[in-house]
Amino acid sequence: ISNVALQTGYCDQSHFTKVFQKYFSVSPMEYRRKHMLK
Repeated sequence: ISNVALQTGYCDQSHFTKVFQKYFSVSPMEYRRKHMLK
């Protein structure tokens, strides 16, 4: 998740996680788990 945060222009993982969770209503890790099963 740190790499994704940096690659998308966020200066740290914490801020990326907050924005991601606000937009998708799940944490990045939970989103990843849900979509890896498909």
